[in-house]
This record gives sequence, structure tokens and C-alpha cells, in this order.
Amino acid sequence: MIAILSPSYDPYFNVALEYYLLHFFDDEVLLLYRNETSVIVGKHQNAFAEANQNFLRQHQIPLIRRISGGGTVYHDLGNINITLIREGKLDFNVFLSPLIKSLALFNLNVEQNLKNDLLLGGKKITGTAAHVYKNKTLHHGTLLFDADQHLLHLALSGNKSLFEDNSVKSKPSPTTNIKQYLNDLKNAEAFTKEIYEQLKNSYKIKHDYSLLKNDIKNINDWIKYRFKTWDWNYGYSPAFEFVNTIFEKESEIKLKFFVKSGMIEKASISINNEIILLEFLHHSQFIQDNIIDKLLSWSKKNCPTLTLDSFEKLLDF
Repeated sequence: MIAILSPSYDPYFNVALEYYLLHFFDDEVLLLYRNETSVIVGKHQNAFAEANQNFLRQHQIPLIRRISGGGTVYHDLGNINITLIREGKLDFNVFLSPLIKSLALFNLNVEQNLKNDLLLGGKKITGTAAHVYKNKTLHHGTLLFDADQHLLHLALSGNKSLFEDNSVKSKPSPTTNIKQYLNDLKNAEAFTKEIYEQLKNSYKIKHDYSLLKNDIKNINDWIKYRFKTWDWNYGYSPAFEFVNTIFEKESEIKLKFFVKSGMIEKASISINNEIILLEFLHHSQFIQDNIIDKLLSWSKKNCPTLTLDSFEKLLDF
């Protein structure tokens, strides 16, 4: 087994790095990394519903789809990510037991629950997910050291009630940061290095691996062709129906879409139950700003009572 401490804080790079190590390395791997502020959704989730899209856009926070299942998580530099790639079947205990023992060295009494989360003081500090590829498994999890809890909640406050689908849904839990439980205050970088060394000892790893130029080139190719594409991050979402209703000037206005692979297949708007088909939106990407622009152009000729404010409210998620 080899150990890698990622040289990058780029979330696209680190999501692609996990994929690359799982698919193209023969070695078993322990990987630790931290990401700049980002939202990471599970492979089988509706990316549109799982995060506050308006908030992400306003604050230029990227949303990235990972290769494992499970729920949506918030990352920033106060959040440590731990990945274990090994041969064999899924076994969260193999992944979590060494981490629990490492945290105990800091006098942190951490408990594992039935969902394979780690709790500290009854609150979540670690969520886990996994992915199987051939005879190998990838287990990974977050470790909330000093994450921005306020930003975490804002970024993940998507309006799920507007979406109807069969995607995997996130199940939010109360969270806390490890840092507030430490007597000897450390920063995230120092804590990451200590956990890294302790986990290396637990897994009896003697070799650190530094990514080669060819590794980085291949990882960047995967970023370009998959992990930084709209088709992967948003278009891979399961098919869904979006319905939102607002009230303006004694009128009930309902906007309805059926979306598959991120593309609008059906669209309609109704005003006081009078339905108008919006065929000009068919085969358009389900992107808020683009849809609003097209609706505004249409409304100027066909329904001038509907304004920019109307459409922004209807597409507020």
C-alpha cells in the first residue's frame, strides 16, 4: 500500500485523482486531501435539487459529481478528506477503525453509528461513501476539522420540494467541528499531516508516493473530459419533474418541466389554470439563467404581464 497527500486544493483535481487511482493504479492507496470551497454530490443524486443553485452561482462555488454513491457534502479547507482504495469487498470498519483510533490519540471520543458516520459529542464529523470497481473498493469520508458551518448550511439548502424524482436523497444531520474539542489548538494543515502519519502507521505503509508528470497529465485529461463538464456534474442527474407555483396580482402562475439527462423534454406554464406549452424550451439545458432569458424573450410578445421578477421567483432553487 502507498500513501499520497494530494498536492492540490482544487476539488476537480482531487475528485479526478480518486478516479484515476482506483482505475489505473495497481497499488492499494491511502489518500488525504483538502479542497477549496465546493459542493460534492453523490453519483446517483439530482445535482439541481441537492444544493442551493442560486447561492452557488452568486458565490462562485463549484458543484462536482463524484464516482461514489451517498449524499451531498460541503468541502472547504477546514474539511479533511480521507480515501482508502483496497482489494476486497466493502467493509466500512476497515476504513473507519484506524481513523477512530487515530482520533482517540487526540483524546477525542468518537463513535460510529449504523450509517457509518462518525459522531463527536452526538454530532456528525464524518460521513462516508463507497464505490466498487472490479475487485477493488474505494471508501472515503469527510472529517470536519474547522469547516465553515454557516456556509455549509447555506450551500446545501436547496429547495428539494420543487423536484420529483427517484434520485438518492441526502439526509442532513447536525454537524460539528473537531477543532473546538482540542485543547492544543491546531490548524487544518497541521492536523491533516498528523492524521496522515497516524493512518500510515495503522496501515503499516512505508512508502509515500508523489504524483509524476504523467499522472498529473492523465488526471487533468479526466478533469477536462469528465469531471469539469456540465454533462457529468448536472446532466448525469436522474430524470425529474420540476414544478413551482407563485402568486402575482391575483394570478396563480405555475411553471412545469420534465427534464432528462439535464435537458428539457417538456415545458409548460399555466396562468390561472390556463396551460401554455413552451415548446421553444425543448432540448434546452436546464440552466436557470438561460431559461429565464428565453422566457423573457417569449413573454414580451406573448405574455407581457410576466416579468424578470416573475421568472426569477419561479426558478428560485
